[in-house]
Amino acid sequence: MTREEMKNWNDRQKRIAAKTRREDLAAAMKPILARRYKPLAAPRGHTDITKQQRWLAEHMIDIGVSLDYYGGFDAAMVQQGRDLVNAAFCIKGWAEDIEGLTAPK
Repeated sequence: MTREEMKNWNDRQKRIAAKTRREDLAAAMKPILARRYKPLAAPRGHTDITKQQRWLAEHMIDIGVSLDYYGGFDAAMVQQGRDLVNAAFCIKGWAEDIEGLTAPK
């Protein structure tokens, strides 16, 4: 076997091993995800949706501010934190829109 053939064979074996690891991880995560994220038995009401959106937005802001602060000189981490905070404000806006649509007139 030539050196080039050996390199190609090694690369192929690495790709097969990486694919197998991804498939094994996906198979291992499937029951965990099914247990944690069960579909709801009944649809939620507007108040539940807005309450959960506000909860999500608050946690996103908390994480985003932490990323921005602890990111320090890592520009990518700082930007991710700021993007997360901006997305949280979008979610808060959605909650306000839903409340505006469902408010009695």
